[in-house]
Amino acid sequence: MSRTGGLAITTMGLVAFLAAFVALLAWRNGPASAQVSPATAGTTIVVNTASDESITDGDCSLREAIRAANSNAAVDACAAGKARARDAINFSLGRERPSP
Repeated sequence: MSRTGGLAITTMGLVAFLAAFVALLAWRNGPASAQVSPATAGTTIVVNTASDESITDGDCSLREAIRAANSNAAVDACAAGKARARDAINFSLGRERPSP
């Protein structure tokens, strides 16, 4: 066998190995593995004020909701986030009042 023939076989083997490796990674880390299952769902934290604040006054601002999700501790009226799950921040601000 010539030297070029052996190199071609080795190159083809390497390409086949790399293709199989990439396919395995894509299968293992596919979009389904990035989704959170209901068993590991995080806390839903509801923002109920449009005020940009971080004080204890009985409501949950966006700033407080982010702190609660990041620290996994309740902040003002915001529920505590969960450490090993994705938390969700929802808004319940009511209807905007028309200006007079």
